[in-house]
Amino acid sequence: MEIVIEKNVPLTDHRLDRKQGTSKYKFEQMEDGDSFFIEDEPHIHRDKRRSRIWSTFRYWRNITGFNGYLVTRRVKEGSREGLRVWLRKR
Repeated sequence: MEIVIEKNVPLTDHRLDRKQGTSKYKFEQMEDGDSFFIEDEPHIHRDKRRSRIWSTFRYWRNITGFNGYLVTRRVKEGSREGLRVWLRKR
């Protein structure tokens, strides 16, 4: 077997490869000001869900270098209560 040396092949971040396309919240597809709504579920505590979203966002931000933040608010939209999450760029 002959080894071929290649130049200028970018090193990918294995953490990003693992998460790419599998993130439940799809931050990578959002633009400044975009938001999503997550309806409350009886078996999941509100603060636990909010904590999971923030944890996932911090992880994604760290591996992608995203310069921005989240804004989260408890809202009632029609008959649904839940969490609205906005992505903001700096």
